[in-house]
Amino acid sequence: MHNPNFGSENRVLTARGLAALDNSSLENAADVLMPFAIHTDRGSIHVRSLLDITRIQTVFGLLLLASAVVTGGAAYSQADKPNIILIVADDLGYADLGLFGSEIRTPHIDALAKRGILMTDFYASPTCSTSRAMLLTGTDNHVAGFGNMAEWVAPEQKGKPGYEGHLNDRVVTIASLLRDDGFHTYMAGKWHLGEDDPNMWPSAHGFERDLSMLSGAGSHWFDMQSLNPRHPKLNYTRNGELIDELPKDYFSSKNYTDFIIDNIDEQRTDDKPFFAYLAFQAPHGPLAVTDDWREKYNGQYDKGYDEIRNERLASQKRTGIVSED
Repeated sequence: MHNPNFGSENRVLTARGLAALDNSSLENAADVLMPFAIHTDRGSIHVRSLLDITRIQTVFGLLLLASAVVTGGAAYSQADKPNIILIVADDLGYADLGLFGSEIRTPHIDALAKRGILMTDFYASPTCSTSRAMLLTGTDNHVAGFGNMAEWVAPEQKGKPGYEGHLNDRVVTIASLLRDDGFHTYMAGKWHLGEDDPNMWPSAHGFERDLSMLSGAGSHWFDMQSLNPRHPKLNYTRNGELIDELPKDYFSSKNYTDFIIDNIDEQRTDDKPFFAYLAFQAPHGPLAVTDDWREKYNGQYDKGYDEIRNERLASQKRTGIVSED
């Protein structure tokens, strides 16, 4: 394992001890997943250890990290390079997490938050892939090729620079930078940054291994059903190759998590650091949950939307996340 106890500036989005994981879920990882970050299309929650605190204000914090690791000189010997995990939740709101006032139980994330620093100043674009393009490249979404989401490119935008609808050749991802500096790079989850050609897929943008849904949304189950009637079947890749089917017991959140853990476990002994990008589909629609999780909340929402909202808002006011007025 690589020592995460580094002490210079701009050490963001780090994680330690993931090689110790041998469970099929990150639920039990509170003691080894510290610190890390959750980003959502609507904003982000950063959880960092109490190391040298600097105010990371935008997605450009990722590029600061890549620059520090790749050009770190004496600050980063090969043995000291950190392991990094970046977890993205799709369409998650702040109030959906327990630490931000939710009735949804997220004890391990809450525990991480209590041991670190909460940051709520992340800038997102209005839609999904544009935010992801900025997050992974550290550039404006127009520079990266996502002036608009590919599905929404207007006729007058088509063919214009900055509206390619996939990551273009003017940018490089943090995965590419870290891979070239000796990191293992893994991705599991939703890509939504280019689908039509292998040169647009995660494997072409720095990810050594991946289990990726290339589209923006679809079924969370094994049926690979798309929301787009013109393309009824979702495209998935595994390690840069299209796959025809998913296992019958497939559920997106579980299988994406297992894929990341399995790759970390497999390569944990080769003395190389890793960058893992875990991009959940959940809770993007169509909403789905396994029976065991649904049963935990039987009756929880009988009081109705308005009451739940008021309770969450009151909790956020008490903790100072939102102002009293």
